[in-house]
Amino acid sequence: MTFNDGGTAIHTAPLSGSGIALCIVTGLTAGSHTITAEYNGDVNFTGSTASLTGGPQVVNQATTTTTLVSSLNPSTYGQTVVFSATVASGGGTPGGLVTFKTAGRPSA
Repeated sequence: MTFNDGGTAIHTAPLSGSGIALCIVTGLTAGSHTITAEYNGDVNFTGSTASLTGGPQVVNQATTTTTLVSSLNPSTYGQTVVFSATVASGGGTPGGLVTFKTAGRPSA
């Protein structure tokens, strides 16, 4: 049995004695995924294809939590201060950029 996402194979699994194949997948990107299962058949059985019941598999974005710390708080005019932001998620490791702002404006 071949499992596809939008026509691209994502997993191949053998049929069990009761005709069931499992696809366990992690890491589907956020958005809609058209999942199909394709049985190629054998010498006794013809092949067949099925689409996911209920429409596409919808993957929502994972939530994040951002924490911000200062290297020196309070500080004095002219001192160097380092701000460190940590972004965490229960759905994996976030990527991208963090924008630091002062009074709503991006910092220099």
